[in-house]
Amino acid sequence: MSILGFRSGRKLIYALLIVLVLNLWPPHGLAGDDRNTGSAKALHPVARYQQAVYLGIDTFHYPADIVNCVTYWATLSSDGFFDGLTLTDTPTGPQFRKQGQPVEVFPDTLLVEVTAALSLRPCDDPLKVIKDGSKLRIEVPGMIWEQLGPTPIDLGDSLRFEVALVKGLLAEPAEGVSTRVSKVRFTEGGPQEWDYEILVRTKGAPLTDQVKLTVLSEDGRFLTRMMGGLATAVSRRLYSTKKPKR
Repeated sequence: MSILGFRSGRKLIYALLIVLVLNLWPPHGLAGDDRNTGSAKALHPVARYQQAVYLGIDTFHYPADIVNCVTYWATLSSDGFFDGLTLTDTPTGPQFRKQGQPVEVFPDTLLVEVTAALSLRPCDDPLKVIKDGSKLRIEVPGMIWEQLGPTPIDLGDSLRFEVALVKGLLAEPAEGVSTRVSKVRFTEGGPQEWDYEILVRTKGAPLTDQVKLTVLSEDGRFLTRMMGGLATAVSRRLYSTKKPKR
């Protein structure tokens, strides 16, 4: 082999070694913390929550009557804990942050606020949840109170609620602290409405857990349930940080 050929071969070996080292060398060894920071900055929040986080909306007949329909919806809050909380999708899963700091678990106590509206109509009319600026607005289908008159049913004394934190298929009942109920209004041609406040302890449940709300009759009979959370498709859509397309 000529000297020229030997030198060319040696240069090729050196080049291959350099490529091998660059591929095996830890990223922080080359770029320091700036490289990891830049990678983190590339991940943008997909949701930014408000003081009260929407849990869900549903209907059920109570009592088992074709014209008595209860429309109920629920939100989660805890002394401003959710206001400004963000959700970011990372390679290792959903990550919650507030004021630049990671947040992993629910606060010690969680307030589940429920509004139940009783109207004399079938329950098969569609319901709508509309994002109106920074607030959510619930649209309940037209009522027919003026045709049938008011109902003597008092939901405040007729409904009970149970709350559980759900991870996958495992539900962990939340310890109830207190429940408060108040009738908020009754307008002619509109529904009667009651507000419920259910305060529970979360037992350090992670924010990725879902919240299950079960509605029971006064004698403990199952009526209906709903389940929602911060990382669900519904929450992502309602609290999306993306500007709506025009």
